[in-house]
Amino acid sequence: MRLEHHHVFFEGPPGRSPSETMGELCAWLGANRITPVGFDHLVLPSGRTEVQVTFGNRRDARLFERAFCLANQP
Repeated sequence: MRLEHHHVFFEGPPGRSPSETMGELCAWLGANRITPVGFDHLVLPSGRTEVQVTFGNRRDARLFERAFCLANQP
């Protein structure tokens, strides 16, 4: 059986520290009982945090994307 991997990229809002951004993401994942397959982050020169979260199914990836990516668009 082939494993699925769905990657979601998210850039933290300006003015929020990397630890605040990561804390918010982890709290949301825990509250929604979602365990990602992979999790990586990078602090950009601007101080913002770029996060890549990898999910094992499309449903979890879409829920995360709706909560953190689509909701933060202008």
